[in-house]
This record gives sequence, C-alpha cells and structure tokens, in this order.
Amino acid sequence: LGQGRVDPRALGGVVAELLPTGFLKPKRLAKALAEVAAASPAHATTVRAVLQSALRGDPDAAPRDIAALLSLLHELSVAAGARVDDPQARAWLEAQRRGGRTKTLRGALLAL
Repeated sequence: LGQGRVDPRALGGVVAELLPTGFLKPKRLAKALAEVAAASPAHATTVRAVLQSALRGDPDAAPRDIAALLSLLHELSVAAGARVDDPQARAWLEAQRRGGRTKTLRGALLAL
C-alpha cells in the first residue's frame, strides 16, 4: 500500500468476477480483509474501496454468504463516517433482493 502497488478498483474487479464462481469464500475473504484493514486507517480505506468495487454484476448471482463482505463494508464505513459512494456499488445494493442478514446490511449500507 505504501508503495502504491495496490489498485483497489482492479482488485475489487477481480473479486467481483470470482465471487459468483464459488472460488472465493466470502466469509474467509472477509476475515482476511478485516485483518488487512486493521493494520492502519489507510489500509481500512483501501479495503473499503476494494469491497465497493467488488459489488458488481448480477446481485442474484452473489454467493449466499455475501453478507460477510457486506458486514465488513458496513463496519469500515461506519468507522470512517463514510457512505457507499461508488455508483455501481449503490446500484448493486439497490438491486439486491436477498432476505435475512443480507437485506438488513443492504438497508444499513444504503442509509449511511
């Protein structure tokens, strides 16, 4: 991060492509990204950007446990006092129709 070799949009794009395939497990990814975010405020900002960039494509194709990533995004956004400002991420959230925890987090993220 300090050397500028992480492109959050590009990394988020890769995550967006891989999530529907089942290759990435949202719970494991959320745990790893939470550890990265804990390193510093700059790391947390980068992880927020990655997560927002990962919210792309067909919301119905997202894995069932996508709430793990939404929860981390919500936690980091609240801590930063920031909203989901990526237009594509907001559109993805608005189109998401899952119930349960995903629905609750969707509403909370859009309300920020």
